Amino acid sequence: MIGIRLLQQYIGSSPIRNSIYKHINPVLTDVSLRDGIQGMSPNYMTLTRKVELFHNIYSHKLAQNIEVGSIVNTKLLPIMADVSSLYNYCGQYIDDSPDWDYQPRLHAVVPKLSYLETAVSQNMNNFAFLSSTSNEFQKANLNMTLSHTKYQLKDMNQYLIDNDVRGYKKLYISCVDTCPFRGKILNSDIAQEISEYSSWNFFDEICISDTCGKLTCANFRYIIDMCSQLNVNMDTISLHLHVSNRPTHIENIIRYALNKHIHRFDVSMLSQGGCNMTLTPKELHQNLSYELFYGILTRYIDDLAKSHINSVNNLKN
Repeated sequence: MIGIRLLQQYIGSSPIRNSIYKHINPVLTDVSLRDGIQGMSPNYMTLTRKVELFHNIYSHKLAQNIEVGSIVNTKLLPIMADVSSLYNYCGQYIDDSPDWDYQPRLHAVVPKLSYLETAVSQNMNNFAFLSSTSNEFQKANLNMTLSHTKYQLKDMNQYLIDNDVRGYKKLYISCVDTCPFRGKILNSDIAQEISEYSSWNFFDEICISDTCGKLTCANFRYIIDMCSQLNVNMDTISLHLHVSNRPTHIENIIRYALNKHIHRFDVSMLSQGGCNMTLTPKELHQNLSYELFYGILTRYIDDLAKSHINSVNNLKN
């Protein structure tokens, strides 16, 4: 696992690399305690083990945000039965920490208004919401159509306003590229969905989620380029990628994202991930790891640094 000291040594060893890194300003959300564990048995992933995982995440000091689970129907996802306890423990630990230079933000996923009300009553204030590009997926995952989902999201935003809850708001858009039920979604339809949510100005972050792990770089380029034409603010866009057996493919997506000034990424300390409510075990893919992300990032920074040095040398000549 890459540590903050190794990262600082790498960045600090070159003024050019340090400048490029600061310009990119990567912002990471650790989803180990939500996406990474949601398919596990609560008998295995106990609250004690979740706390240990949190401390492991915290000790590396690389993620600016940490998702600590979902407020959901615990009969369907018993692994999430202790989310409020975990959220409040983690929050208290961060508040009590003498390390004021590292104060990660905690998130909890809230798929419906009733769950948001529960979360607010339990002193949570930073949330991730769920939508998708597919009616079929949305019905299977949340028992709602996309139209109903949009009404619900507006009601949830109004609830936060009415109750003066001013925390961070993130929206996951699932099935970017492929739906497990209806197959490939048109790139133009995906871009239009992203643009619509962006135009609401509700969300601090809109996360493009490659649910099935089938997003290609060509399709990603089309979607992002169309979003740019539709005036979507790239600073609000983030990526939640699921890794199959194509690391070069993932690297090309991340490099293009960085080229387009997208600098927010979901990462995990746990390899497993994916929506176990809608995907079979064979369809689940690994989460983007810290190691893979930082390996790609360092190569990207090195390439930019070399390009800068070559440009300077050409001017001198």
